[in-house]
Amino acid sequence: MVLNPNHAADFQCLGMDLPSADTTAFHITELTPYASPLGWQVLHHVHMFICDEGAPLGVKRGRQCGPLSGGSGGSGAGGACYSSLVFDRLAYWPVLLPVTAGIAVGRGTPFTRLLIATHYRMPANSTGAELAGNRFSVGLRIVLSHAPRDQRANTVMFHKIDLQVPPHSRGYEVLARLDAHLIYRMLGRSLLMADGELHLHLLHLHAHAKARHVSLTRVRNTTTTLLLSDAHYVGEGKSQRWHTLPEGTTLRSNDSLLCRCVFDNEGGNPLHGGMPTGNEDQMKDEEMCGAMLLYSPHDKYDFSPKVVGLSDATDPVFLS
Repeated sequence: MVLNPNHAADFQCLGMDLPSADTTAFHITELTPYASPLGWQVLHHVHMFICDEGAPLGVKRGRQCGPLSGGSGGSGAGGACYSSLVFDRLAYWPVLLPVTAGIAVGRGTPFTRLLIATHYRMPANSTGAELAGNRFSVGLRIVLSHAPRDQRANTVMFHKIDLQVPPHSRGYEVLARLDAHLIYRMLGRSLLMADGELHLHLLHLHAHAKARHVSLTRVRNTTTTLLLSDAHYVGEGKSQRWHTLPEGTTLRSNDSLLCRCVFDNEGGNPLHGGMPTGNEDQMKDEEMCGAMLLYSPHDKYDFSPKVVGLSDATDPVFLS
């Protein structure tokens, strides 16, 4: 990739065919992000999608290249793509799926292609003119196993889209709550297949640089269970890694999930939720609060959206 000095943020997507996808069943069992030195500086996130044969091949650039750009409920340009795993700035660590489950692609699934969407932004201490034309690389090393595991795995993600943090505030709390009816809408078919209880294996807490404490709690009837808490959140590196949950962590159809984010906003502008527009000043005030989880078993006929934006004022927005 080549840095474009006219954009404070940019997007690039790479669509590719899986090898022998029509004749071979694969499970994705491991993913590792990689980048050149400049790539790690400019990377905001890299996101893998599993796609059908209608998804675009080759390299495309611009905000609209990714399946999440239009809020179309899983449809990319010309085909269907579904969110899989995401890696953020300086999160070098590989993700190892549980030995009992993998992400199914290839024969026996609609998914014959992968799409890798990369979002980058200019480093805060550099100008576009200084970096204009510099080349960098960002990508994922993906392990495809020819020996499918016992169960199929998938991911589900939720985040707050109407997040607002006032200026000159410290310790400001934002809550993103995935209620039971939304969990059932997104995971109902898999829950039915699994007799009402899914296994939760991996968890990624997601916020940006102004967050100081992020946690995820499961609410089951009258019992509250803290799944993960990061009281020293910094928005990159270890704060953005995927965490392995304790064996036996589950999600039932009547559970709710609550992501809590605490922000310090010492600037003069409010922080807002959502994706950046490419305007450098507005990007400085963009934040997120949410979580992504990998679960099993996943019903192979479950194609309901697995990414949702939550709002206090409007209906949920299903993205992919």
